Amino acid sequence: MTSEYMSTYNGDSLKEVSISFTVLNIVVFALRCLSKRLGRVTFGLDDLILGVGVIFSVAIDILGLVILEKGGIGHHLSVIFEEHPEKIVMWAKSLYALSIIYCIAVTLPKLAILVFYARIFVYNVQRMVTYVLMGFIISWSIAASLTAVFSCSPIKYFWDKSIVDGTCINIRHFWGYGCIPNIIADFVMLLLPLPMVWELQADIKVKAGLTVTLLTGSVGMVGGIIRTVEFIQHDPLIDGTWASSTLWAWTIIEPGFYNFAASFLCLRPLVKYLLGRTTGSEIRQNRSLSGSRPTIGYAVSRSRSHQLQTCSRETSISLIRRDDDFSNVPVPLQPMDALKRSRNTDEDEIFVGM
Repeated sequence: MTSEYMSTYNGDSLKEVSISFTVLNIVVFALRCLSKRLGRVTFGLDDLILGVGVIFSVAIDILGLVILEKGGIGHHLSVIFEEHPEKIVMWAKSLYALSIIYCIAVTLPKLAILVFYARIFVYNVQRMVTYVLMGFIISWSIAASLTAVFSCSPIKYFWDKSIVDGTCINIRHFWGYGCIPNIIADFVMLLLPLPMVWELQADIKVKAGLTVTLLTGSVGMVGGIIRTVEFIQHDPLIDGTWASSTLWAWTIIEPGFYNFAASFLCLRPLVKYLLGRTTGSEIRQNRSLSGSRPTIGYAVSRSRSHQLQTCSRETSISLIRRDDDFSNVPVPLQPMDALKRSRNTDEDEIFVGM
């Protein structure tokens, strides 16, 4: 081996990703909590699930930093075997732990998103699909976790290849092709909220804004696809300490993206608060010049707003509950026939507070 080969190192990118996503996971989740507090939105099951998911994601980030020092990641395997053979065992043990933690870390933010969807959806079909997706994702997580735990027989053979007659499954195929069903579920999550939004009687800009907000729930799919391709193209066990730097980084990024996506869905009150602070002086100036009460977006008179809040059960348009993050966003209570009956309803009676 040449001196250049022995000194080659690619672990800096993993270090940067680990530190960045440790900070981002915590900060973005904190912003989600702040946004809910500002909007007086009730904390729910999705917040608890996502909070636990952030803990598991940060665990992957911290483990990546630790194993850079203890497991020799970033150097070629042959170099570590010659200079620090004890680090190979630590590297293999870290991969074993990572495979289990990852299954949980990538599942919980998806469940948080689906719990959020189940709360705001009003069509039975959408709710049913949401519950089916929950069951599928939980089943995948359990199956993948058990496969990761028992990927080698005996289990110790994963990091101790001196054991006679030990066997392992094809790790590369498992983490490459085994994630494809999960990506398909992500694609269904991407499409799931769109019919509800585009059935609303709203300006195209309002629909587009809500669509973009809801589509953030599948941002993690991008990280999942890239990570899957990386595992298919690169065997994590061949020159593993070198290859693990890139593969570990994408294993950090994927659940991080899902955590961000789940939090982005709930940042609307915070964004409105910040925009309100920046435009407050302009509104006060317009009020003094015009002598009338300014409005932003859609507005209704107090009397008509009161009528909306006290409408009867037969009303075909309803506002989402105030304790939800999309409070004041209207959705049809009934299927298409009820929506058609409301075509003549004035826009200012449909939208409040947009």
